Amino acid sequence: MTEALVAAAHPRADALLTVLAVDEPSALCRAVDRWSHDPRPERQVAAAVRALLVAPYAAGAGLDLLRHTARALLARDDQPGLHGAALALLVRDPLTRGRHLPAALRAFAADDPFVGAQVLGPALESDPEPVLAAVEARLARPGGGAAAVLRVLARAPAPAGRAGAPDGLPDPATRLVGRLLRGHPEWAELVAGYLDGRLALGRAARGDLTALLGARPGDRPAPVRRAFALVLAADGAADGAVARAVGEAPEEAVDPGVGEAPGLRRELLDRLLATEQDPAVLEPTLERVAAPGAATEPRRARAVVARIVDAWARAEAPPERLDALLVRCAGRSAAFAQLLAEWPPEDRPPVGGPLLAAMRALLARGRDPQYAAAEAERAPLRTAVVGPPRAGGVPVPGRGAAHGTL
Repeated sequence: MTEALVAAAHPRADALLTVLAVDEPSALCRAVDRWSHDPRPERQVAAAVRALLVAPYAAGAGLDLLRHTARALLARDDQPGLHGAALALLVRDPLTRGRHLPAALRAFAADDPFVGAQVLGPALESDPEPVLAAVEARLARPGGGAAAVLRVLARAPAPAGRAGAPDGLPDPATRLVGRLLRGHPEWAELVAGYLDGRLALGRAARGDLTALLGARPGDRPAPVRRAFALVLAADGAADGAVARAVGEAPEEAVDPGVGEAPGLRRELLDRLLATEQDPAVLEPTLERVAAPGAATEPRRARAVVARIVDAWARAEAPPERLDALLVRCAGRSAAFAQLLAEWPPEDRPPVGGPLLAAMRALLARGRDPQYAAAEAERAPLRTAVVGPPRAGGVPVPGRGAAHGTL
């Protein structure tokens, strides 16, 4: 069947071969071994492409066949374009990685299409120094593919002694990412996503924020601080965080026993907000906490809002802007409106301003919290449109004698 499918050269045949790689990997491993020794160039190309496809699912004798396939392709001097695929197969195999890793790193530096950052991911645990050096050199060039590289680095396992120990120092990959951010502040959102992924997989440490932003985060540009604040203010238990960390490589499975270290995301956010005084950072952070669908626990949400209110006061920012922000967020999120409505008096509710006072007055009259916020937000607009009545009234022309006049 594999011979008929590869000879068909049809998209549906390719789809069936993809299914076969998952359901019957041993059969496809035998096929790619045959194709790698076939004199026809098209069969050799099929061997390279399909071997990479079936590699994540191969086991036992199938892995031996893939090693033979890779060596056969690597020995073909007339097909240098397939050497990258062979190196990708050999580097992902722990038994052949050490011998072929230097050649794979050279292919990675030369932008070989078969040797991308995801190919080097398994080598980060066994040979982190040469892999990270190659990654840093690659990203120093324009078009180095920072997004793909950072996804792979986020999946990198913690060094020995660091797994499950958030008190440890940042690992070499995180220190490298921090250096990259200092040279490329425009990568702030990508690097913040890297930290998000490390947190979601339980591979972050308390020292990571210092490694990425330095000992004084307030010295970094506001867009950089905003990117990290938005990530740290998000709900770390969401499945999307793990999906972003894992990226698009199907072979990288997430260990169900590995998860985010309790409280570490909150601690890093508290450290970031401790010195923050820029409304350009505080405002979107509050909006992220108050966003509809945010699953932040109420006590934690109140603590973050209180920190933002205190930081706003330290910054001497316009209080009416914070007042409008709180009411606007409550008008757009029923959960946040309920949070403001049920704020315990002993937890120092936000003082706010006239808009928040109007919302509380409507709550005292039994209005729904979200509707009370929306009505309080619209009140100044209605006042501006209608305005106070004039003392003398509106002049009306006198009634005339002609038919049809006023």
